[in-house]
Amino acid sequence: MPTTEVNVGILGAGAFGTSLAICFSNNCSVSLFSFFADHAESMKNTRSNNFLPGFQLSEDITIGNFSEVVTANFNYLLWALPVKPSLDILDDIKNTIDGSTIMICSKGLTQNGNFLSDEFESRLPNSKIGCLSGPNFAAELAEFRYSASNVAFNHIDDAIDCASRLSNRYFKLIPCDDIIGAQLCGAAKNVVAIACGIVSGLELGQNTHAALLSFAMSEIRELGLKLGAKEQTFSELCGFGDLVLTASSSDSRNMNLGKMLANSVDPAAIIGSNSVVYEGYETSRQISKLARHHKIEMPICNSVYMILHEKQSPNSILNVFR
Repeated sequence: MPTTEVNVGILGAGAFGTSLAICFSNNCSVSLFSFFADHAESMKNTRSNNFLPGFQLSEDITIGNFSEVVTANFNYLLWALPVKPSLDILDDIKNTIDGSTIMICSKGLTQNGNFLSDEFESRLPNSKIGCLSGPNFAAELAEFRYSASNVAFNHIDDAIDCASRLSNRYFKLIPCDDIIGAQLCGAAKNVVAIACGIVSGLELGQNTHAALLSFAMSEIRELGLKLGAKEQTFSELCGFGDLVLTASSSDSRNMNLGKMLANSVDPAAIIGSNSVVYEGYETSRQISKLARHHKIEMPICNSVYMILHEKQSPNSILNVFR
């Protein structure tokens, strides 16, 4: 049973939202909300979720759909929906959730290249907006494997309070006051993971992979500093930690996309026929656009954009060494 009076509502019952519900049910009262009423009903009946197979949802976790959200009941609302539909859904429920403390768990930029925090702040003027970002695969959170992440708010006191109230034995939260840097790292690492997947698929070796990670961290840092991020953020869990995990693991969706590209699979065929969400696909377009706008050289992210959207050869990723 939950051991504290902290009430957490999780908006979005995909794999990651469900894993957060399982993880935080260890020390909080948790409600998990699906956007789809029939999906919520299925989870209630089976105490399982087809988006995260193999895990049972304990009776301690309340399950509902978005129409049942009553924000006054929650200390924190965690936004765990994919970036692409987030703004449309937010517009539908903004009057219901305004006034809450909301942590964005989605990683990526909006289609117009904005950070979700900026969009949330403009639509939810009475809310505190933060984000949760770090090297966290859903299944390992749900298995209660030791994990850690940053919680970022504009004001460090809010981040400290959130981290102290939500951290538990298995999931350590570290406060951060750089919400822009945390979101940029969370978005850009998916693009870099595609690049590293290409390197792996081309069997170019570990030296190449390590060099690519180092080059990538430098270009993400340069863009981040231009956008007002803080230097320390890039060595945090949401920066270095998340980049290493996502761009080095065979469990990474975006890295696996890169491997398929290395084997000459048409990216349009992968995206069009696969229900898997490859966040780096669209993010590559937005990151490249941001870099051009701010006159920042980002050869790795730009190469990924060209491979995905301009039919450039996967071998062109090696241009970063020339």
